[in-house]
Amino acid sequence: MNIGDRVRLLHGKEEGIVVAVKDNIIEIEIEDGFTIPASKNEVVLVSKEEALRFRQEEGIPAKEEKKTSVFAERGIFFAVSPVSQTTFELYLINNTDYTISLNLFQDQKNHYKGIFTHLFRPKTGEFVKTLLTTQDQFPEYMIQGLYFTEQMMKLKEPLIKRIRIKPFLISGNQTKAPIVGKSSYLIQIDGEQAPINSKKIKEMLEESPSKSQGSYTPVSPGREIDLHIEKLSVSFQNMSNSEILRIQLNAFESALDSAVASGQDEIKFIHGVGNGVLRKEIQKRLSKLKNIKFFEDVMKDRFGFGATLVRIR
Repeated sequence: MNIGDRVRLLHGKEEGIVVAVKDNIIEIEIEDGFTIPASKNEVVLVSKEEALRFRQEEGIPAKEEKKTSVFAERGIFFAVSPVSQTTFELYLINNTDYTISLNLFQDQKNHYKGIFTHLFRPKTGEFVKTLLTTQDQFPEYMIQGLYFTEQMMKLKEPLIKRIRIKPFLISGNQTKAPIVGKSSYLIQIDGEQAPINSKKIKEMLEESPSKSQGSYTPVSPGREIDLHIEKLSVSFQNMSNSEILRIQLNAFESALDSAVASGQDEIKFIHGVGNGVLRKEIQKRLSKLKNIKFFEDVMKDRFGFGATLVRIR
């Protein structure tokens, strides 16, 4: 159960949006802006369709649904999903009822490099990049967001927040991330964070080489990576061509980095034929890398020139 979820009390008629989660207690914002506490086992999740049906069964006209339904204002998350002991997938999730434009920057000594931008529809999530614990230090990120809704509401202030990923990798418990549905460490961007288990972090950082031997062995991403957009995004239908290309190139770079770090000698990227833009951009980037022996078009029988084989030094 996460912030932004719509819930209903088991022993009452109240229905609303989860606005805070503290251990086994949640706070629910109901009609007219009132907030009530409840135990997690005293509520159930409901969809908009269930909420409408529930109101109809109670004799409330369907036309009142728009007037009385609660608007989810909070619920923006980083989801850090473990793939292996050393590899994690980073997702951004908008579990609010706002349409939000989010921009993600990497902090490089008080200078910022843009690495991700996306217009999130309500209740959607997107893959951002792959994180490797073999790197010396995870960078800090700065996130900016602008909110939009057609409903009559007070203007919401833009979101600006600095996020540190590394402390959350071994702190707290994993939970099922909203929207993307993967077991993850959730980092709420637009609200209070759960306390970080500093003892666990310290133990990990101070662990002796004999204890950690093998713990940080880079993990291969696999020898064949499919870059078709339907394999990379859960909500690609309304994306522009530039958005699709950005996601595909992020996945390409993340997989290539993992392959190099794990000592892999080759990796194959399936990009399809299409208009050739993705293939040209991949091969353009490969041509500038010193740790690449060579690359070539492959899989002519299956996809024409639908894949690129990369040999790594």
